[in-house]
Amino acid sequence: MLDVKAGARALLKVIGPTHELACKMLGLGGDHGLPALALMTGMNTPLGLPQGNAARRLALAVAWPTASS
Repeated sequence: MLDVKAGARALLKVIGPTHELACKMLGLGGDHGLPALALMTGMNTPLGLPQGNAARRLALAVAWPTASS
């Protein structure tokens, strides 16, 4: 899942270029056989409760390929 941000404090300020970036990133994933989903969200709108590094580490651990795959 890709969270592509737009808004005053984001790299991309308006939705048009944000949409283009999201499409390019999805295309790159597809080119490499990786299914992806992109969310375009506002930089100043939280997606949920703050989770910090623990959620990131868990996501990486789940996504990491194992030696048997």
